[in-house]
Amino acid sequence: MTQISDAARGRLPAAGALFCLGIFAGMALFQQTAKAADLFKDQVPSTVSVAKDDKGFHIRTESRFYVYNSFAAATVEATTTAPLLRQILLIEKSSAVTEADNEDPSYEPSQIKVTVYPLTEKGRGPAQFTIAALGEEVKAEESELVITRPGCCVEYTTKAVYSLETGKYLFNSTNDQWATLGAKGGFAMSRSAAAHVAPTEADDAVFGKVEHAGAVISYASPTAPLQRLMVVLPKDAADDTTLNWDGTLLWVSGDYPDGTNHIYVDRTDKPENVFTGVTLRFRLDEATAIDIPLRGDRLDPASAKLPKGYVLKELPVN
Repeated sequence: MTQISDAARGRLPAAGALFCLGIFAGMALFQQTAKAADLFKDQVPSTVSVAKDDKGFHIRTESRFYVYNSFAAATVEATTTAPLLRQILLIEKSSAVTEADNEDPSYEPSQIKVTVYPLTEKGRGPAQFTIAALGEEVKAEESELVITRPGCCVEYTTKAVYSLETGKYLFNSTNDQWATLGAKGGFAMSRSAAAHVAPTEADDAVFGKVEHAGAVISYASPTAPLQRLMVVLPKDAADDTTLNWDGTLLWVSGDYPDGTNHIYVDRTDKPENVFTGVTLRFRLDEATAIDIPLRGDRLDPASAKLPKGYVLKELPVN
């Protein structure tokens, strides 16, 4: 057994002293933490209102809340460290429903507004931009804001995707099967292709007044839309044609003759020299597809292979 001398005992604090030291240390840490000043603090109220008339109860809710978000900014310089962008998102959602006895409730599409504020060491800065759309769910997924409109009955669920770096609308997707490209040179050196397929609750907004529209295929960078191509069906196509579509998007190349959902180019160059020489395949079913060549970082609808009677129409990118 090890013996401890009286002198050594004099140098060792008793258990009670150790306990007190622990309390003092904890209090000191708490005081240091408590002294940290709030860079930003706010409260936003949510409200509900109810009215009644001969049509039933009218319930309107206004939900407001904050979300913190951060992501690495896009950069095209391979040697550049992408800055971390920190944001405070103010999300506001307005919903309304009318309900009467012995009748199904009548819902209005919810309106969503997201105001994006930068967060720096000085606190919350002025609003950078606002994103507004119809939808029932909203979520920040790193550099993207996703607003979802659920389907009903035979309708598909569609997701509208926006850049949280620029506030720009990128595309709509109904199947979550995006086809992506990547290359050396930073986060900006990536591309996404996505498809919105009818029918959905958002068709009027996505297709406009074009008749026989079946889908919109979008090609985008992380911060901006690059192209939108509308798939127009033959005039004699059945009304339920798109309900039987597979809707999968694939990149086809010499290395991937059967297609893949992602290709990475292991070199540094300009986008037009990197994102080229492959084909985007939009599969309708096991035997039918639309093939669109990608040349110089742009889809080439004039050289596309289409089923008989189908047309690709290029839309303006806003």
